Amino acid sequence: MTLQRQLAWRAGSAEFFGRVTVFALTAFVGLSLPSALRAQSQGRWLLGTVIAGDGSPVSSARITVTLSPDRHELQTRSDAAGVFRLRLPVTDVDLLLHVTALGFAPYRVRRRFPADSAELGLNVVLQRVTQVLNAVRVEAAPRSPPRSDGSIETETGASQTLVGGVAAGLSPNQQGNVADIAAAVPGVVGMGNGVSTLGVASSQNSTTLNGLAYAGATFPRELRPRTRVTTASYDPARGGYGGLQTALELPPGNEWTFHLAHLTVDAPQFQAQDATSRAFGQSFTRIDAGIGGEGELVPGRFTYNGAVQVTHQTALSPSLLTLSNSNLAFLGVAPDSINRLRSIISSHYPALGLGAGSRSVGQDRILMMGRVDRVAEHRRSEGLLGFVSWSGVASPGGGEISSATHGIASDQLGLGGQFVFSQYFHDASLEQFKASVSANRQRVSALSSFHDGTLWIDCRSVRRRWRGLIPE
Repeated sequence: MTLQRQLAWRAGSAEFFGRVTVFALTAFVGLSLPSALRAQSQGRWLLGTVIAGDGSPVSSARITVTLSPDRHELQTRSDAAGVFRLRLPVTDVDLLLHVTALGFAPYRVRRRFPADSAELGLNVVLQRVTQVLNAVRVEAAPRSPPRSDGSIETETGASQTLVGGVAAGLSPNQQGNVADIAAAVPGVVGMGNGVSTLGVASSQNSTTLNGLAYAGATFPRELRPRTRVTTASYDPARGGYGGLQTALELPPGNEWTFHLAHLTVDAPQFQAQDATSRAFGQSFTRIDAGIGGEGELVPGRFTYNGAVQVTHQTALSPSLLTLSNSNLAFLGVAPDSINRLRSIISSHYPALGLGAGSRSVGQDRILMMGRVDRVAEHRRSEGLLGFVSWSGVASPGGGEISSATHGIASDQLGLGGQFVFSQYFHDASLEQFKASVSANRQRVSALSSFHDGTLWIDCRSVRRRWRGLIPE
């Protein structure tokens, strides 16, 4: 019994002392935790002002505080009154204060934050400094202005379009035609005698070649000029047109050599036609050939860029006196009227015979354009450009009734040239000189003879003038 009592007393004593220990620890934590939380919520604050040497506050000054020993950095800025306030996460620490502001010398100071203090005040006085830079001298060699390489670009504030890649969209007889190329630009409408924009007549358009006036309407299709269509220009110095301006730039050749050539044959056998179209001469034969290229004419000294194109076309122009009755009915002409006309011609003009077949109408065209340039040296360069355009039409007879001895032949000839000169002066200025001359001629003449004594009657406008053909 005595041993059991002793063990029970010891167990009760241990439980009692354990309860007392837990109560004591709980009381200690309860008393110390609020003070710790209160100290943590209050924290340590670094307060101060930043002023200039004259006492005026310095705003937007950067304050950087570096704490030791882990070199942790804190930053803030001063307000409009020059006051700054920064909270520190630890106490009893050494700190390095660094203050910078634009126009002032940097300020550095080391302080010890006391362990028994909640705030540390610092007043910083910054001294104004004047930045004095050493004289800076820049030296560079003057850049020589580049010579024109024939490139053409759009101008600022202008309504312009660079035409490129439209050759595949044009038929062979349209390639090289300035009006057809311009018509590929949106907003430009093709007309019978040219192109128009905003309804302006085609007579108010203009064409330039290398910046100078160009009187031609076509160029060889083997050439590759850069083309720009302008409907409105911001530059007041550019004028001479009320509709649109088509600018062509033919660049000089270079060391790379290439050549282009074509041959197009359009024969009546490849044309869709019937008996009526053949009788009225709507089938034709056309041969178109050309060659061109660019490269070095004399290696290292002269370059070239040019092309030539030749076109020949023939078609039959029928006579009213040789048409069949079905063709006359298509025209609305009675065969007995033609027989009466034959009798009148035979009685009044016995010296003239009547045509027994159709006449041949021929159209020919020759286009040549090219330039030769001397390879640009350091000081000067020269270039010479020339172009020739000739077209002719030969047609026996000039009206509804005419003798073959009085056929009509017309031709147009246009030729011109340009001279380009450039020279450097003192490696800083470049003088460029361009001059051009051109001439045009149009001639209509009577053909001497085709089939002497043969009378031809053209049926192309018989619908309009048939009543005036037969004299009373």
